[in-house]
Amino acid sequence: MALLSDPEGPLKIKRMMAEQFDKMKGDELGEVLTGYLVDKRNANAIKVFDEQVRKGKKQLGIFYGAAHMPDFEKQLGKRGFKKTQTKWNTAWDLRSGNNQNQMQDLFKVLEKFSN
Repeated sequence: MALLSDPEGPLKIKRMMAEQFDKMKGDELGEVLTGYLVDKRNANAIKVFDEQVRKGKKQLGIFYGAAHMPDFEKQLGKRGFKKTQTKWNTAWDLRSGNNQNQMQDLFKVLEKFSN
């Protein structure tokens, strides 16, 4: 709870999570976390993707983290798509001094899991 009142709290939480993710090898996210954080979110993203393709959209993007990509590549491959390039963008800025809206962002994430 102390981290929630600390102005650097969200940054510290992200750093702790990043350290834990970095220590994991392969598919060590665990069945429950993989189900909530990857599988269900991927299924929803693919559903929206399919809807947009049916509407005739030609330029689509899926923006998720690395843990999501193997499943997305498999799902999109089943639909006849193939990867032509990879582009990485910063999802979490773990440098100090970049925490203006991090507390609000953290609460938004936590709120999604509480529903």
